[in-house]
Amino acid sequence: MTPNNIDSINKVVGTSGCFDIIHPGHTRLFEHMRELAGLYGRVVVFLNVDEYIRDIKGHEPRMSYEERKEVLLALRWIDLVLPLRQLTPELLIDIVRPNIWVKGCDYGPENAPETLTVENYGGIVKFVNVGYSRHSGDIVGVKHGKTG
Repeated sequence: MTPNNIDSINKVVGTSGCFDIIHPGHTRLFEHMRELAGLYGRVVVFLNVDEYIRDIKGHEPRMSYEERKEVLLALRWIDLVLPLRQLTPELLIDIVRPNIWVKGCDYGPENAPETLTVENYGGIVKFVNVGYSRHSGDIVGVKHGKTG
């Protein structure tokens, strides 16, 4: 085992979201998370449960939580999907304590409330530009809800 592999043994990289329609922006984000986690690290997705999609996006989910979870776990970059039963992920983040928390570049510290939680325990928050600017709502022609 090389020193680079040793560094990634217990590394956890996480994100959260609805992931109601998987698009290239999502897959690029997950691929980047896998690179950050390394060979032996873990990629964890906190997946919003159905009732919170209504509050976040302003519409019913297109796929159920179980369907979205199945799709995410079929992607080679993701190791674990956990249900997110709050509007924002701070409580679950404080339990799991990912080393690195990843958000797309459409967010920043000012509109990612979890930033303070991650930084308080010594984690790192990364805002990643994956080179894809469309949202799921753009793809299906739905106006953005509270967070797009």
